Amino acid sequence: MSITPVARRFMTELNNILDKRITVRMSDGKIYRGVLLGVDQQGLNLVLGDAEDEKGIRYHRVFISGSRLSEILVEELPIFDPDEFANLAAQRLGINPVNIKVLRDAGVVMILDRYKISENGVEGSGALANRIYDLWDEYIKSKKSKKA
Repeated sequence: MSITPVARRFMTELNNILDKRITVRMSDGKIYRGVLLGVDQQGLNLVLGDAEDEKGIRYHRVFISGSRLSEILVEELPIFDPDEFANLAAQRLGINPVNIKVLRDAGVVMILDRYKISENGVEGSGALANRIYDLWDEYIKSKKSKKA
């Protein structure tokens, strides 16, 4: 069974908010705030961690049935901008922009089809991976300090 581009994009957006703080409004009006730990893509069931309801009652985990969802609101802005990092990598590491691919929907930068960079870090190994990681670390720290 093939997935439509629209459905793929929807699921990519959901995956991009994993480990982010969200607010979930239920169809009965109840509200939960917490970190999105998991999503069942079939039924849109959610797992929130470190959550609390609108009354301030805290929960270690909240499992939410997708049939009860009304809204999912994302509170955190993404720190990692793939276009910005791609430009930075080209300038600071001297990598030809032709060898850098930006996958905006996934929030990923691919360098030389070998190194994958996202908000979560750098995947790959070797001397260049270490240089990319150092740049990524500096980039993330500067973004977090501007956010604070």
